[in-house]
Parts: sequence; C-alpha cells; structure tokens
Amino acid sequence: MKIPVADLVKGIYVIGLDSPWSRTPFFRHQFLVESEAQIRQIKSNCQFVNIDLARSKLTTETFDLLTQQNSDFAKAVAIEIDKSAKFLNIIFSDIKKSKSIANKSVQKSIQQIVTSVLTTGYISNCFEKYLAPYPDLVKKSLRALILTTSFSKHITLNKNKLTSLATAALLHDIGLAKLPDSLLLKPLLTTEERKQIESHIKLGRALLIELKSIDKETLEIVAQHHENNDGSGYDQGLNHTNICFSAKVLRVVTIYEALTRNRIYADKKSKLEALTQLKMLADNHKISKNLVSKFIEMIGIYPKGTMLKLANSTQVKVFQDHADFQQTEETDYLLVESADLNHQHLTIHRSQVLSVIHEIDVQGALK
Repeated sequence: MKIPVADLVKGIYVIGLDSPWSRTPFFRHQFLVESEAQIRQIKSNCQFVNIDLARSKLTTETFDLLTQQNSDFAKAVAIEIDKSAKFLNIIFSDIKKSKSIANKSVQKSIQQIVTSVLTTGYISNCFEKYLAPYPDLVKKSLRALILTTSFSKHITLNKNKLTSLATAALLHDIGLAKLPDSLLLKPLLTTEERKQIESHIKLGRALLIELKSIDKETLEIVAQHHENNDGSGYDQGLNHTNICFSAKVLRVVTIYEALTRNRIYADKKSKLEALTQLKMLADNHKISKNLVSKFIEMIGIYPKGTMLKLANSTQVKVFQDHADFQQTEETDYLLVESADLNHQHLTIHRSQVLSVIHEIDVQGALK
C-alpha cells in the first residue's frame, strides 16, 4: 500500500521509498518506523512510501490516527471488513439451509478472511458500524478473530501456529449455525437445551472435517475451546495437561469477547469488569493465569487515553499502565497526564482513582 509521508505514524513498516537510497539517510529501504526523528527524516527526503501492514506494529492509537489521516486507508479497511462479513454470512447461511460447505469457494473465502485480518492488524472500533447489519454469529466470529490475532502477536506466537489459531478463532462457533435461532435466542435454557447448545462443539468439528483445507491443529483448537484447566469444561472435560496451548489462548479471548458485548441473557461489561472476571476465573484455576496476565497487559486496566477522576477531584489522562493484576509494588502505580498542571506527567497510586470519566477501547472491535 502506498501512502503520503504526511500520514506516517510510528509502527509502520516501510518497504519502499520514492527516492533512491543514495539520496536518503537510510541504508535500507525496508525498516520499521520507530521514532518521530525517523518520520522527520523520511518527510524531508520523500513524498510517498510503500508500507506493509502485516509487518507493521501499530497500536490501536496509531491505527486510528492512520485511518483519520488517510481516507483511502480507512476506506480500504472498511471494505475488507464488510467483505469478510459477507463471506462469513454466506457460509453460515448455507449451513442453516443444510447446504454443503465442502467446496473450494468456501475454503477460499475462509482463507481470504483470515489473511485479510492477519495483514490488516489492529482494527479500530469505528469499523463496528460495518458489522451492524450482520447476524450476531458473524459479528462475534470476526471479533474473536480480530482479538485473537492481536493477542497472538502480543505474545509472539509462532507464525506457523498463528494461521491455525486465527482460523479456529473465526470458525470456533460454526456449529451454532446448525442450531435453530429459537434456541440461540432464549434467555433461559433448560438442562436439555443447554446440552443442545453444548453440542455445537461436535457439530462444528464435523462441519470442519468436511473442509479438506482445515488442518488437524485447527480442529483440535475448535474441539477444545470450551475446556477449562480444572476439567470442568466441555466437550471432553479435559484438564490443563491435555488442552493444547492455542485452545487455552482462544478460551481467554472468547470469554473476554463474550463479556464485552450485549448477549441475550446479559448486558456487556466494561473492560475493567471483564478483566476482573478473567482474573477471578484464573484464580479459580479455570483458565491460564499466565495468559490472563498477558492479556491484561495487552488490554490495560486503564488503557492509554482513559480519563480518570482522582479522590482529590483532579482529572487526569492515563499515559501508561503496565498493570497485570499481579500484587507487586511496581504495578500499583499509573503514569498519568494532568490537565490541571500543564499536562505534567505524574505517578499516582491506584488507590487515588475515584472513578472513570471516559473509557478508551484499546483493541479493535472490543465493544
């Protein structure tokens, strides 16, 4: 993708400049933009750069900035999201109509969706509106894929495993498409109805086996994504020693994804409420404590940009939060920016926070 140098942000991976290397201070024309100084150098020597989003390391903040600055980029990402939703909706609709999905067209669509999200990276909340017309199963599947991709990159998951996990995240609940909407939309379920819902694991695995392009690892992740470390999950009641690592990753992600959206039986929770619930599940040995810690590290209890009100009525904006719910002295503090003191950076103890004035979403499509 080609963008004007005026739209450059930190974290962009440049793969080409519009000036010969001999006329720029850069020995190579393929590099990660890591500082404002680099951006100034590029701007003084070039007009356009070619970028590779798959190799870029954008935060949600810089991703949002790029979409605000470059309407072509924003439009391209929105088109990709809408295209992915349409592909997925067709697949799920065909399943509901008992049509076979064991064809090359479906396999190609799945690959295109996964590749699109993997190469786009972080997706801003402003693209949620493009998912609005689609059924809940489509929306939750794409949200899970986007969030899983971001988390996998955060924990530097092996690239060979990333595609399988991303595919599993997209299709983890494909079995629900075989169940009637009347069941899925019931706020209260009987024991028998709960068993029917839980059957989506076996139904989904059977559907995916029909697709020759789905590898064994993806099948294993989908089969295990409701398993708990203490053996209390389903479908097989596996414990932590028998659950594959990628399924543990997806378990953390899908719990958070579910908590942070409106469901038929529960209103969505705030990020802090959802992260607190993840921490409780980890403490009760339901899910991986280490993965929850890493996930909270990625999301941030108070993400950068969150406006807080302190006990002394001062309003501050979070500049940095490394909290991971670990009880250490270091993670008891926040670095904030004070609007009342010339945007001075201050270090405050968490106990000084009285309330959240304005909450920021850190990952794309988390709401």
